Amino acid sequence: MGQMGELLTITTGRTMGLAKGLLNGVDAKDFSKQPTNGGKIVDTNHPAFVYGHLALYPARVMGMMGLDGSAIACPARYEELFAAGVACVNDPDGSKHPPMADVVSRFETNYARLIEAVKGADDAVLAGPIQGNDRYRDAFGTVGGAAGFMMHDHLMFHLGQVSAWRRMMGLGSAM
Repeated sequence: MGQMGELLTITTGRTMGLAKGLLNGVDAKDFSKQPTNGGKIVDTNHPAFVYGHLALYPARVMGMMGLDGSAIACPARYEELFAAGVACVNDPDGSKHPPMADVVSRFETNYARLIEAVKGADDAVLAGPIQGNDRYRDAFGTVGGAAGFMMHDHLMFHLGQVSAWRRMMGLGSAM
């Protein structure tokens, strides 16, 4: 076990607290709704999309670490709905997206497993080059660079979308 994993996971724990707090007061029936303004739908990501999208990445990071992430890999339906580049769609009756409980459970479980894996990782693994993914290797260089992005920047970027969604839905600040 090394120090890099310990450092990477310290702030992720705090970020997961924010992710949980942003769901306070969110009704499951609104989880996949986009807000409206003046009767027009606001083209923004709703929590179903954000948490579903984020749930996809822990298994990928584990794979970059040379670990088997299959136990936390999301079903193909998640890829179809939530992969990078897929548009978030308004789903006011919740018929297109998995239920809130399923999406949130996958998100929380997947990040808890990733945190454990990264926390216990040897520094040499995290300092190693990314294999088999030129785009990630070009962007982040090392496994630890990609893990840091996925466990911090990527999370905070998308959780900021949920924070804005909350305000548009009349829920106010989560904190």
